[in-house]
Amino acid sequence: MTKEIKTPFDSFVMRCVSQELSHKICSGAIQRITQPSDHDMIWEIRHSGENYSLLFSTDPQNPRCHISKEKRSNPPAPPQFCMVCRKYLEGGRIHSIIQADIDRVLRILVHSSMGTFCFIAEMMGNRSNLILLNSEGVIIDAIRHVPHRLNRFRQLLPNMAYSPPPVQTDKKNPFEEFHDDPMIHEPGFSEDQNWLADYLLKNYRGFSPFLAVEIASRIQRGSALQAWSDVIWKARDNVWNPHLAKDENDVPIGAYPIATVQLPSNSQVAFPSLNKALDAYFSDFLPRMQVEIRAKELTGLIRRAERSLGTRNRELDEAILNASKAEWWKECADLLVINRHLILEGASEARVPDLYHPEQEERVIPLDPSLSIQDNVETYYRKSRKAFDGMDILRRQADRIHSQLQALQDAKGQITQLTQIDQLQRLREELISKEVLREESQEPPPVGKLNAPLDFAGKKIRTFHTSDGWEILYGENSEANDYLTTRIAQPTDIWLHVRSNASAHVVIRTNRHPEKTPLEVIREAAVIAAKHSAAKHSGTVPVDYTLRKYVRKPRGAAQGMVSYQYEKTLHVETGV
Repeated sequence: MTKEIKTPFDSFVMRCVSQELSHKICSGAIQRITQPSDHDMIWEIRHSGENYSLLFSTDPQNPRCHISKEKRSNPPAPPQFCMVCRKYLEGGRIHSIIQADIDRVLRILVHSSMGTFCFIAEMMGNRSNLILLNSEGVIIDAIRHVPHRLNRFRQLLPNMAYSPPPVQTDKKNPFEEFHDDPMIHEPGFSEDQNWLADYLLKNYRGFSPFLAVEIASRIQRGSALQAWSDVIWKARDNVWNPHLAKDENDVPIGAYPIATVQLPSNSQVAFPSLNKALDAYFSDFLPRMQVEIRAKELTGLIRRAERSLGTRNRELDEAILNASKAEWWKECADLLVINRHLILEGASEARVPDLYHPEQEERVIPLDPSLSIQDNVETYYRKSRKAFDGMDILRRQADRIHSQLQALQDAKGQITQLTQIDQLQRLREELISKEVLREESQEPPPVGKLNAPLDFAGKKIRTFHTSDGWEILYGENSEANDYLTTRIAQPTDIWLHVRSNASAHVVIRTNRHPEKTPLEVIREAAVIAAKHSAAKHSGTVPVDYTLRKYVRKPRGAAQGMVSYQYEKTLHVETGV
């Protein structure tokens, strides 16, 4: 079986792509610029009677730059960076396309009616970026702003001088300094491939782990001189042999400027250009990856639902077990009535002849010493009636839980067979319609004032934004409180309620980082809870707060009724 490799978009790929682009679109006119997503930008270029779509993607998982034939939909309104690039670059002509040093950085010089500009594509993993510079090297804008708090050494902000990524001057230039490396020519140098690959990676610029392993493998099969000649010096002279790698099912699994020795030769297909090989690979890989991501998300939802239903199932089993004691409790009550004259008030147990046992053995009946004998009798009768009345309901609920768990189990099996996003979406909608999965709540639109209403399925939930941008939600009635706490709030959101009094449920959105929530924001939310409580006219109101995951709605509780734990308390003044 052909192993699936992850061919990187490394400096080796960038060199080949830049050389191909220079021949293909240099002096071409930029007719249109679009930005389909937060990390993708497309230039439509006209050159020599041909149209080309040049894709730049700063996707952290798949940063790349190449000509693409894939059609993409655009948002209703272009993002800010797209509008800036349109202003300065549309209608201009590409003057030059070069790779910066031996790095994953592409520099495109454009002459337009607005002047001369340099467009820089840095394809460096999660630090990938697209940057537009003026003729003096000052940043006009970037697709991703990098302030001081994100990088102390290299900020990328408008009106700042552009500072290129640091060059690894402590490493050798593989195009120039190969013969000066005594280690390469040492006897036994190539015996350990892992050590050899690590040595190349640490001592030569522009080497990715993939390229280092490739060179190390070639050195082991021949000689260092031959490996350098076949790969590095051909790259220096821009002599390429692009290939698309496929698995045994003819599915593309990678593209690289050379035929790699890390895969069987019969699993690699020669392509006329690396741009075409990259486009063929990503056109197939990205939809598959999206399906895998959606499948993983749906599987996660199903597993969470299974855990929740499993807990509920265990609770029902326990309740059914208790309900099965209904007859025993009734017998205890009858025996207490019959033997009441023999039982002392305040006793913790009663030992009476068991008339329901064939041999009338002694039965020990626990008692609550704080209650009278008559109250203990009534307690046993009440428990018995409740258990009898609830048994049918509990069994119907248990059957429903079992069918839901089976539906989830069947859905997990179906997921592995689905290959389209719309199929996964239909399966998800089917599970939601059967009430096996919950439909996730949508994020409310930002609103800037305290009492602006929002549409939360018709519930009276309102929102408030602090001066620092923190979002606070609260309910206006018990129905809204219930919906906010059980359906809207996330487990790591902060939940607030006035201690020992009726009040609005208040939620602070924390984006899964409650530890970063300032105390002043919590205090603002506490004031909202206090102002919407029965204690609002008190001078000082105690408000409890905890994480939403520690808030629980008891079974059968009325709307808005909850219990919570691990709370802390703030005392605030309402000013009412």
